[in-house]
Amino acid sequence: MKNPVSTAITAEAAVFLEQADPQAFQVYKLANGARNVAEIAETLSLSEADTWAALDRLADLDALVSRATPPSATPHPSLINRREAMGKMMMGALGAAALMSAPQVFAAAEVALPKAAAAGQEMAKGRQEQAKKQQNEQQSKQMEMKKGIMEQKEKRKATEAKSKQVR
Repeated sequence: MKNPVSTAITAEAAVFLEQADPQAFQVYKLANGARNVAEIAETLSLSEADTWAALDRLADLDALVSRATPPSATPHPSLINRREAMGKMMMGALGAAALMSAPQVFAAAEVALPKAAAAGQEMAKGRQEQAKKQQNEQQSKQMEMKKGIMEQKEKRKATEAKSKQVR
């Protein structure tokens, strides 16, 4: 297992790292090439998984000379029996089949999406037309009311004029 070695980062970067990710900063301070991951984890009272995760975050920030890779969870092929090997191969084949059928699923979704979008646009147009129709009806009602009011005013003026003439 390769020992992680930290690189020299600027003081500003160190302050940022300490504030943003205190756990990774503690791992960074101990990653000097002399300690392995188990020793760093023990010193900081962390699990090895947490220490590996912190090392990965540090590698993402280019704070390590090289990315330290955790030991594989998969045993060496010579250490597994035929049944386990066949199970792993079948799982791989099932995954490949799923990936091969994925473009068909996405293609069907791409066909369905434009149809749904077109239907949504037509519904929106229908709503806009209905709103315009209602607005026009309201305007025509207002015009009719104004005409009615004007006619009533004219009738009143005419009756007032007649009543003045009669006097």
